[in-house]
This record gives sequence, C-alpha cells and structure tokens, in this order.
Amino acid sequence: PEYPSIDQVKGQWQAKRAIVIAAAGGHHLLYSGPPGSGKTMLCQTAARLLPELNREERIELQQIYETLPHHSGQQVISRRPFRTPHHSITPAGLLGGGSVMQPGEITLAHHGILFLDELLEFPRKLLDQLRLPLESKHILIARAGGHLEFPAGFQLLAACNPCPCGFYGSPGFKACSCPPHLRASYQARASGPLLDRFDLRVYVPPVPAHNNQSAPASGFLQEYSEQEAITAIGRAWDLQRARNGEKAGGRSLIKNADLAGTAIERCELSVEGGFFLDRLISSHLLSGRGRDAVIRVARTIADLTACSKIEPAHLAEAVQLRAELLHSN
Repeated sequence: PEYPSIDQVKGQWQAKRAIVIAAAGGHHLLYSGPPGSGKTMLCQTAARLLPELNREERIELQQIYETLPHHSGQQVISRRPFRTPHHSITPAGLLGGGSVMQPGEITLAHHGILFLDELLEFPRKLLDQLRLPLESKHILIARAGGHLEFPAGFQLLAACNPCPCGFYGSPGFKACSCPPHLRASYQARASGPLLDRFDLRVYVPPVPAHNNQSAPASGFLQEYSEQEAITAIGRAWDLQRARNGEKAGGRSLIKNADLAGTAIERCELSVEGGFFLDRLISSHLLSGRGRDAVIRVARTIADLTACSKIEPAHLAEAVQLRAELLHSN
C-alpha cells in the first residue's frame, strides 16, 4: 500500500515531531486523542521514514514470510513491514501458533512496525502478552508436541481514544459524555506495565475546522519536511550504529530504544544536563523507569542534531513527550 507522507499532515507539530523521534530511535509510541485528529495517519507516515532494509534483514524477513501458506516464493521483501492487525485478531494471529504452527503479526512485523489502531479495543489479556516479546524481541510458542521460537523485533506504534466517546481532554472542542467510572474502566484496558513500554506518549488535539496553524519557527516543535526527516533519521541511525554497535552477524542495529542497565549509564550528559536530570528526579517528576525512558528519548533527540552530549533542552523535550495520557500503575 501507499502510505501518506508527513508533508500531508496539517498542523500537529508536536505529534509530527514525536513520530520523527520514534523512527530515529526505535521508540514505542502511543498517540491518544479524539476521533479525526490524525492519529492513524501520523502512525502511517512512519512507514516512509525508516531507513531501507539491509541485506541480512531482507534475508531474514524473506525466510519468515516464506513460511506463510499464501506467500509465493517469487515475492521479494524489499521494504520494512508495517503490520496493522484488527482488534478482533486471535491470540494465535497476533502472537503465532495455531493448529499448523505459523508466525503471528509480531513476527511478520520483525525489523519493522506493528501498528495497533484503537489500542483499547484489544482485549487486555492479549495486550499484556506483548510485554515479554517487546523486551526479549522473540516469542516462544509452546505446544504439547514441542515448542518453536520466532523472532519479534518490532517497533510498536499505537493509537487510542481517551474514553468511549473519544472527547475526554478536548475542552473547547466537544464535551466528553462518558461518566467517570466508564472512562476509568475503558482506560484500564491497557495495563500500567504495558503503558510503561511506550517511551513516547503524546496527546493529539482535535484539528480546528479551519486549520490555520502557522509552522513553528524553532525549538521543540521544529518542523520537518519528509525529506528532511528521512535525512535526519538516517543520520541518527548511523550515530547509533557507531556508538551502540550491532548484534551478532550485523543483522540488527542496537537502537537507543533498546538501551538498558549499564548502557543507559553510558549515555553522556553535559554538566548542565546532569544537573537538570537531578532536579527532575529530586522533584519526584520521574520514577526510576521514567528516568531511563527520558534518557533514551533525549539521546535520540540529541542524535537528530548530531549533539554528542545530552543537554537540558533534550531532556525537557523528552519529559514533555512522555505525558501520562492514561492511568499508570
């Protein structure tokens, strides 16, 4: 399919900036906002922003797709997957398995993107089963006759409404008609531990009927054309490759989103950046897990402008892009 260009998205500067950062660092991203605000379109633009597959990735994906019964051996995988399963999908369809063992959508999205539109319409039990493969980048399917392991190194993009009617948090646009208990029940369909996997959590506001928003001049909400975004993302991937390396065989770049433990501590902050981060923590604005997420995103923001050290502005933007859209456990 032909996906929309980021140039076609009108306004929504912060949301556009977030999708560029997500693509640059491999960060999982959740958009929340009312119907018609452009959440789905924004996620679809990512399919055009990611760098091309390398040879090893193409071979690995080709081997995965050739296990599918409907796949022709003549079909060559040439672009990163962008998989969009419906919320009615079965566990076997999403995770893999079935009477005849087959890879699920999380494996078909390997080296690419898994996009879950209407995230809160998916069963909570099914969503929670994504947590382990998001961390391990593989899925182990166990059956009575044995088990099979599939790769699942996907980037998760998701979009949701904040409540059943969709208009909670949209003052001046349309009033939310949902009672508090119904809204809380709806939001609880995504568990706190799953939400914690999203380094970027961005509210997408409604678009005015006559959208006359002018482009931002500078700062956090820097405007990118698609070509500028592709160039900046490619440069950020090169910097991560040089700094973080690749996994065995050179098949998979270790992106900033994958940094954890001692790798987080090796992210170099400027003196001012270190003081700023300490103030955030001492003010109880960040938990331990939130701190790591903010550093990962700030590292990517710095990479987009080829800054060697993380500065206060990078951290401030990273905090702004990790809004508590829904409940957090």
